[in-house]
Amino acid sequence: MATQVFILLVVFYLIFFILSLTLFLKFRQEILIKQLIVFVLIILAVLSHNYSVDYGNHVAMYNEAVAGILKHEISYYLLARFVDLFSGTPFLLFLLYAVMGVTVKYKALSQLTEFLFPSLLIYFSYFFILHDVTQIRAGVSSAFVLMSITALPDRNKFRFFIFAFLAVLFHYSALIILPLIFLNGNRIQIIYFFLIPLGFIIWALNINLSGFLSHIHFEQIQVKYQTYLQLAASEQIDLINLLSFSRIIFCYILLWKWEYLAEKSRYAVVIIKIYILSSLSFIVFSDIPTLAFRVSELLGIVEIVLIPYILYLIKNRTIGKLILSFIALGFLCLTLLYERIIAF
Repeated sequence: MATQVFILLVVFYLIFFILSLTLFLKFRQEILIKQLIVFVLIILAVLSHNYSVDYGNHVAMYNEAVAGILKHEISYYLLARFVDLFSGTPFLLFLLYAVMGVTVKYKALSQLTEFLFPSLLIYFSYFFILHDVTQIRAGVSSAFVLMSITALPDRNKFRFFIFAFLAVLFHYSALIILPLIFLNGNRIQIIYFFLIPLGFIIWALNINLSGFLSHIHFEQIQVKYQTYLQLAASEQIDLINLLSFSRIIFCYILLWKWEYLAEKSRYAVVIIKIYILSSLSFIVFSDIPTLAFRVSELLGIVEIVLIPYILYLIKNRTIGKLILSFIALGFLCLTLLYERIIAF
């Protein structure tokens, strides 16, 4: 087991190195390279899931679904029952989740950014491990969240709600994205400059906004809410740590340059707003840490599009790419060595 874990760790850093090289090299067969990256990530996701901290939970959920017990999202229940027709193990189910999580994110990124390779690097270094290797239901849900964002600049409500519905099917926390349809994609209003300070005021006054969940009379959501409440009794959340502080600083850099970024990308305004809402949700839901992480991470998936905006802000592209590589390396080390999302 120790040897397998060490090999897996080496593989993660090797793939990181290869993805870093894509920032500096040009390829004749670029489409083939992108397809190869997607294929490798799918295989790595499904093979690594055995070592993730959530593996035991997902196996137990699979066994419950096969036994006819519906305790979680309907999508997991139906897919588990379907997979059981062909296999007596959850491997095929985990493969389906890996395929959906990685390919849908790739499709969304292809539409949301011109910096596809930088976004894939940032994605691999954090959200790939967090979602597609570990929290596989959130992995597929966040992929559809990204797809729903592609509909926002044109206010295509039908397209938005189709992808939002799919996101909710895979993780009920995606209900939080439904109000995003009202976001104005033309400009950033002054209120967004004050949302994060307002969040800290709400936290300081001990106002529990998470209590709104108790008024949603849907059995599965209430089960989740009660579980989160029980976990909150033994959990603590550090609102001001290096990562959260860095994200807040980045929010204000984006707010400072939003007009310039809006000229570069038609998605910039809505994505910046969603990123600010991600930081806000982490603060105002901090009385229930699991909820704070779930919601902020689901909205924070836009980070894989936003961090490469550094290449817009720094004129020297080589320096910008080096900064991106170091940020990605920091994410990877944080995820693998500090948070230990995978049981190394």
